[in-house]
Amino acid sequence: MRRIAVKCFRCRQSSIPCVERLPICVTTLTLSTLEPALLEVAAQMSHISRELATVYADEKIERARNFLKERQEEVNLFNSRLDQAKVSPPR
Repeated sequence: MRRIAVKCFRCRQSSIPCVERLPICVTTLTLSTLEPALLEVAAQMSHISRELATVYADEKIERARNFLKERQEEVNLFNSRLDQAKVSPPR
């Protein structure tokens, strides 16, 4: 049984992608036959993956907000210079 689980979850670039393997794993594996330790590790991986996704999503959102704020400041500066140019007499 371990061999099947390892085979299902092993990901290599040259082989079938993991997403395509999931239906195979679901139909081949049953939770009752897996060892409790393996289920524990899978549960821990799920929680860690969720936490990592949250952290990286928050960092990306914060980075995007900062980027947009900087661009808005540049636009405001450009607009103020443009307004000054319109008011100033030509040289």
